[in-house]
Amino acid sequence: KVNMISLAESEEIIFFPDRADGLRLPVRSPALALLQRIRDEAHRFAVDYHTRLHLKQMKKLSLKDIEGIGDKKADILFSTFKTVDRIKKANVEELSNVKGISIKDAENIRAYFDKAEK
Repeated sequence: KVNMISLAESEEIIFFPDRADGLRLPVRSPALALLQRIRDEAHRFAVDYHTRLHLKQMKKLSLKDIEGIGDKKADILFSTFKTVDRIKKANVEELSNVKGISIKDAENIRAYFDKAEK
């Protein structure tokens, strides 16, 4: 069993699952300051994680605009090259050396990014 609390952001009231009323600590309380820092860091971490996840998904969607490239091949490309920029810079030989990416796929990828740069 894990004991949990919540900290209401606007009022800075601490709520417990087994109590109807919240606990209000003094504004200058070191305990309140610690809880605020923990809450703020958890929020920062969650927002950062979801932002990175969203950006990765958006980049993957751009790869899916390429003929013959779907989720599976986009995942393979990302696991190999790590970023869209590295995929953009790869030549047909480097792309086709990736397991699951055919020469035709590699040519389509290269043509897509070459056309996008013009």
